[in-house]
Amino acid sequence: MVTFLCTFLVFFVYNLVAALIFFIWALTDGGNTISVVIFFIILICYVVGLVYLTILWQLASVVSVLEDTYGFKAMIKSKELIKGKMWVAIALFFKLNFSLYAIHYVFQYFVTIIYFVCKSYHQESIDKSALSEHLEVFLGEYERPKPKDIQLKENEV
Repeated sequence: MVTFLCTFLVFFVYNLVAALIFFIWALTDGGNTISVVIFFIILICYVVGLVYLTILWQLASVVSVLEDTYGFKAMIKSKELIKGKMWVAIALFFKLNFSLYAIHYVFQYFVTIIYFVCKSYHQESIDKSALSEHLEVFLGEYERPKPKDIQLKENEV
């Protein structure tokens, strides 16, 4: 918990400073090409710093569990551990985050299908009108089913 609170503080200060820099940029923005280039340079630096801090945070969490070090000491220890292996850490960071995003997307897309397949497999009836009314609560992602879409046949799974 101490490590989490320390990293939260570091992220808070980092984002506060970044917001201040973006605010100063917005005040001095001339609307020309150089201003846009400066914005993208600041944005790239912000994202690189955010990725670096995230990697340090994740490694500090592991250090806190595996060693008797926590808080800012765990963050310093993770910084020392990552020296010389930054590109490996960045590659792992993006591979893991891409994998998590892909899994989340696939799960989000197919979870409703899994529900209906399991209900059908257990030969449970589905009250389509009650389900439709229940789903109307979730505005945004939900589209009202067409009658042909909600017809279930008994399939062998």
